[in-house]
Amino acid sequence: WIPLAQSTANHSIHAWSKAIEQLIYHPEQSSSTILRADILSDEEGVDSSIGHLRCKRRLVRNILPRRPNLDKNLEQVCEVYMNRQGSEGIATLTPILPSDNADEVPYYHPKVRSLAFHFCKDNDESAITRFYIVPSRFYIVPFEEEQAFNAITSPQSRLSRTALLLLDLQSRLAFGVENGYKKRVEHDLIVDRKDYQELYMQLRDRHASFLMETWCESTDPGKHVFEDLGIVTFIILLWRTIFPQTNGRPPNFVDVGCGNGLLVYLLAKEGFTGFGVDVQARKSWDQYRNCCSEVDLRVESIDPPAMCSGTTSSNLFPEGSFLIGNHADELTSWLPLMAHCTPNCSGLVNIPCCRFDLDGTISSRSKYPIDEKEIEAIVGKQNLTKTMQEIQRGPFAEADTTSRNIAYLRYISHLHLQAGWQLEKEALRIPSTKNWAFVGRKRI
Repeated sequence: WIPLAQSTANHSIHAWSKAIEQLIYHPEQSSSTILRADILSDEEGVDSSIGHLRCKRRLVRNILPRRPNLDKNLEQVCEVYMNRQGSEGIATLTPILPSDNADEVPYYHPKVRSLAFHFCKDNDESAITRFYIVPSRFYIVPFEEEQAFNAITSPQSRLSRTALLLLDLQSRLAFGVENGYKKRVEHDLIVDRKDYQELYMQLRDRHASFLMETWCESTDPGKHVFEDLGIVTFIILLWRTIFPQTNGRPPNFVDVGCGNGLLVYLLAKEGFTGFGVDVQARKSWDQYRNCCSEVDLRVESIDPPAMCSGTTSSNLFPEGSFLIGNHADELTSWLPLMAHCTPNCSGLVNIPCCRFDLDGTISSRSKYPIDEKEIEAIVGKQNLTKTMQEIQRGPFAEADTTSRNIAYLRYISHLHLQAGWQLEKEALRIPSTKNWAFVGRKRI
């Protein structure tokens, strides 16, 4: 073993072991070129040792690259060793390679036979602080041609920089565990993360290059293309949960306030039936229609008050429609009400952006109090706790924070419930700060 890096660890061995577990389960935190790791096996109490340390846990994981056309998967054995006193630990990560050759190691992994994190607690615990001031080290087992590697004389080499990055990440994760850090936002509550990643990559590979090369709007294609690919991925997976009897296909969809029409184009290219509507056409509409005859984009003016009051029969959406509001501006707050008034509406996804109220003005409120008794009257006592949790789910903020964005999200939550929809929310994995999706799969 060759030492590459060392740092001071201001945390306990329990925090160290939790950080190692997180690194094993989520290697994508250490490299943007890694998609995720799938755990293939997980054993405890394995009959193995390193000196006086016994193997407490052995996992085998399969690391998946973000660009499978450029890199291959890598299986890796991850072992965690501890001494009896619980004062020393070693975690080894060893690639499973077809041959003992550095060329077999993918780009996203250090070109070594094995690497290790070492934690050794000092015997003297400080009487002033509950932290341990101890060394935390990073080691490698190099391939034959790298046996003479020296991190001191090669501090700028990729291997040295990777060692420092990994040790720093492990230390920060452990420090977070020690201090009770909790994730600010929970993702993947409605659709599975693995399913999302796999479908997103398929859609990206099918559509992204063409859309980027032919973009004719004045807006940034890098933002809009990948944002809408992420939203379409979420919607398709959501539909699979709602419409299993029709292979994930709704009777019809309507993109209300469809803007540049990209979302409608992507859904049409993927074989879904529906249309988009907006008050004026965009430059890209004709291009999308020419590329795909199933793209249905319509210029119409929707009058939500008239539609929801029943004073007009015009602009009603087809029976069974699934409504989509993707940054629909003035129509955002009306979407759950329009879904309520659509005959046999099969559901909705509402992604707010600008803070428009029902009267068409921009909201300036910084707080939106919720009356629990009113919510209980809507959803029933048995569903009150879960519903209140959904209302409060959103961007992280302290309890007394005044935020117009958070207040607006609670306002939209309230409207969804008042319109008779069970409330679900998801923080979408898209390149936008306006990434909260309100989902209506079932009526109250």
